[in-house]
Amino acid sequence: MDPWLRTIIVFSIQLLVIVGVATLVESLGRVADPRLRLRFWRGVALACLALPLWGVATPAPDGPGLTLLGAAAGGSALGPVSVPAIAGTTVWWFLGAGALARFGWLCAGAARLRQLRQRSRAAFLTPDLEALRCRIAPRADVRVSSEVAQPAVFGARHPVVLLPESFFELDPEARRTVACHELLHVSRRDWPWIVAEEAARALFWFHPAVWWLVERIQESREQLVDRLVIARIPSSKRAYMRALLTFADAGSLPASATAFVRRRHLRSRLRTLAREAVMSRRRSTWTAIGLVCVMGTAVGATALALPLGRPAAEAAAVAQDVVEGPQAGVTMPRIRSEVKPQYTAEAMRARIEGAVLMTAVVRTDGLPDDIRVTRSLDSEHGLDRQAVMALEQWRFEPGRRDGKPVAVRVTVEMHFTLKK
Repeated sequence: MDPWLRTIIVFSIQLLVIVGVATLVESLGRVADPRLRLRFWRGVALACLALPLWGVATPAPDGPGLTLLGAAAGGSALGPVSVPAIAGTTVWWFLGAGALARFGWLCAGAARLRQLRQRSRAAFLTPDLEALRCRIAPRADVRVSSEVAQPAVFGARHPVVLLPESFFELDPEARRTVACHELLHVSRRDWPWIVAEEAARALFWFHPAVWWLVERIQESREQLVDRLVIARIPSSKRAYMRALLTFADAGSLPASATAFVRRRHLRSRLRTLAREAVMSRRRSTWTAIGLVCVMGTAVGATALALPLGRPAAEAAAVAQDVVEGPQAGVTMPRIRSEVKPQYTAEAMRARIEGAVLMTAVVRTDGLPDDIRVTRSLDSEHGLDRQAVMALEQWRFEPGRRDGKPVAVRVTVEMHFTLKK
């Protein structure tokens, strides 16, 4: 299997485990504070991003090594094309096409937001709304558009609060709460976070755990802003909840915009507003400590149980113990089983022949590691990759020094020959 594809698979399993544990911990912990919940899910996202760093390995030093004479493998144009290679290439194309489609969709949404901004007009705000804007987010540009059905916020350097025509049909109390909600998003600078979250979702569009994680972050953010609105305007909870219901069936906006309400978040937001659950400072502190301890343990255990690669310290230790070529008192590795590389269809059509020269470290368990192509034959049509994939499946009798297994660097040459 392609090493990069294998890494993606292991990383995907790690994400699934971490997000699953986080969901269970949040449910059992009964985290009622939206601010704590938002920080918790952001911490989970940060831990997921840091997982690949756990497996960073330091490379072993280059050396002359030993050429295994008579161990070269040959490919044939008459033989079948490698099924794993075709499957791996297909998967990469599938993942890449999905990511490009999702990023293209986000770019189209960004273009749509720019178009809405250009077609909108400056909003005439009543004195109370203008005072609210100056107090919360004085840099916000409040505009009105007949092309949107619910309020939205977007933009980083020049943030825009875009209001629908129906906004001015609300009662004054509801207008204040809706405007406060949107202005709080501007003052908190939430829009760049949403763009980053949607970019992560586009990159890992195939992974349900990433979708779930992004949804929990965005839902927690909206619950927190709801709580801040009610804290600023305590007597307006009913009006605010009515406004949420009013815009719940409004048309959708691009994912990169901070919409006033997403229907999938409506029930949880209304439930949080109605519950009025308040966590004491002491309980919040102990809950946060518990969440950090549990999730830290879960992340560490997952990284150890499903490693992306060797930790740096282990890799450095292995590198120091590698025998670089024939030495006195060292028995060199012997091949126990080998797998021949397969031609790719593109290389056969191009009629490419020759040899790929590689170095590898035969570990003490007989498995090849740290495979590197030192003389390339064909990186464009995939023969170099096929040689590496074949060598990964070789098995050796490990080298020995004083009767004990030792890691030894070897050189392997694989030939690709087209039979007439």
